[in-house]
Amino acid sequence: MAPQLATPVVIPGNPSCGPKQRQPE
Repeated sequence: MAPQLATPVVIPGNPSCGPKQRQPE
């Protein structure tokens, strides 16, 4: 999951990566 956190791309279903681009519900 570390690589996903560092990735600026928003991954669907991944709340950890969501806040960087948009706020998940």
